[in-house]
Amino acid sequence: MNDFVDDLLAIASNDAPSLRTAEFPVSAHAITTWCAEIGDDNPLYSPDRAEDQIAPMAMLQTWAAPRTRAGKNRHPTVHARVREAARAHGLSSIVATNYELELHNDLKVNDLVTEHCWVHEVSDVKTTALGEGHFVTIAFALTNQDGTEIGTVRARTFYYRPRDGAQSPTRAAVVDERDSPETIRLTRTMVVAGALASNDHEPVHHDHDVAHSQGLPDIIVSIITSAGLVCAYSRRHWGIEHPRHLEMRLAAPAFPGDDLILSGQTEGNVNVAPAIRVRAEHARGLHASGVVASAPAGEVSRAET
Repeated sequence: MNDFVDDLLAIASNDAPSLRTAEFPVSAHAITTWCAEIGDDNPLYSPDRAEDQIAPMAMLQTWAAPRTRAGKNRHPTVHARVREAARAHGLSSIVATNYELELHNDLKVNDLVTEHCWVHEVSDVKTTALGEGHFVTIAFALTNQDGTEIGTVRARTFYYRPRDGAQSPTRAAVVDERDSPETIRLTRTMVVAGALASNDHEPVHHDHDVAHSQGLPDIIVSIITSAGLVCAYSRRHWGIEHPRHLEMRLAAPAFPGDDLILSGQTEGNVNVAPAIRVRAEHARGLHASGVVASAPAGEVSRAET
């Protein structure tokens, strides 16, 4: 699979960074729809604020992605080109693994986002329970129409060839109770609508047959939806009113019908910049873990480890 790495390095060198300006401005409708689907009732994201309505940090990656067929054909995303290269080398399946977000300035309704995007890192060949492939990290730097830095994204994804007969574990025992947890039932509607409302059209989030062909028993929750659920939980239970930093790692995928149990604990000196370590678990174990903070990473006071 070294040829695959060479192809990605060619993408990185020939088009680094890729520059794209959104086809449409930040939309009140998109913000409101997405928040409604994942259950985030933060007043900062409410349409009642009119032109002062703010976009959630978890939606950073969605705005500059092409939304029309012409836009996709005219300027495919770096992710789409990596996906095409992966398929050409027999790596037909995909699953997100890590997500890092930094929000430096707020995005408001009618802002127009420009995205710089590049292949940041490609791993050697790795073998997992799902199959053999490569972890690829794609990085984004986002600005608004005035050239103001909005934030950054780093998304790590596993592109792999499914193992014959590979299946994720079936649902098992209930997760042990934790202090002050919140349980969220993941409905099929939430999984599908959460992905589509954030402009994530990967079939594994809404097409059961595609998910099954990748060794999964059902469609899976998108990483943007998981990020939104974690951020919303941190506000409701820990007072992180407007998250500006997220480091999140995915473990076992989450499926429709799962009860996702979220819990957290303080991380570092909350009097400097509140930071919460959050865990999201279901019947098969850990789904996601990470740190949510009210300030970018450089401003967060961390506990000694």
